[in-house]
Amino acid sequence: MSEISKVSPAIMEVVERSLEQIETSLDARVVLAVDAGAYGEGTPSADSPYCIQFVYVHRLDWYLQLTPGADRITLPVSDDFTLTGWDIGLLLRTMKNGDAEKTGWLRSAVVYRADADVLARLRSFSERSWRRSQEFARQLERAKALSGTWRFGSDTTTHDFVKAMQAILATRWIAEDRGAVPCDFDELRSGLDDDLNEELGRLLQANAEASAETIAPQSPRSQVFFGSELRRLMDVEIGESAQADPPPFDRLYAELVRRFG
Repeated sequence: MSEISKVSPAIMEVVERSLEQIETSLDARVVLAVDAGAYGEGTPSADSPYCIQFVYVHRLDWYLQLTPGADRITLPVSDDFTLTGWDIGLLLRTMKNGDAEKTGWLRSAVVYRADADVLARLRSFSERSWRRSQEFARQLERAKALSGTWRFGSDTTTHDFVKAMQAILATRWIAEDRGAVPCDFDELRSGLDDDLNEELGRLLQANAEASAETIAPQSPRSQVFFGSELRRLMDVEIGESAQADPPPFDRLYAELVRRFG
């Protein structure tokens, strides 16, 4: 985790107290809680909200009902602090469908609470089940949609800068066959040349110190990189990686319900 994405001990304590209250009200066990927003991506601005995504396991009897209850919960505590929870069954079904867009937060740079074994296995299953060509197409479309903010001579907010660079770096990551796309911006930019990385570091720091709608400092190296990479990647054809045996989602589901339920 970069220095920029770190959260204060006070916020960690607030999150932990909130999770304890949720466990009591749901009569469930929270096995994982991460930041699914800008903090989890290592790109917070001064006004970024804390977006806590947590995973819980009900007691065993809950899963044996003919009509189980809701498998998600959203608690908009305030404009800058939200909690969204998924039952373990919902998470595993979504992962099994290969929907990387909805479960990318599993690789968040900020973990508020985790059972180490559960987190490691969920991340492993996520990496084994994601669909390379589908995710490449999605990220490339994001980069193309954001390319209008990167014309020379135009002003770009720090928010638009971050989102555009995330999209092009993610597309590049997939084209290089480096596996599932990480959340952490610092990991995404690993391997770039020193001058470009230095400029990106300055821009990330400027983003962290101001509102997301603040105009970003001039970034000529980043603009040149974005334009040239977008043109190059639009000509890249991506096939699916060789498929390994599908992860045993059903077995993991049963094991976690028995263990924590």
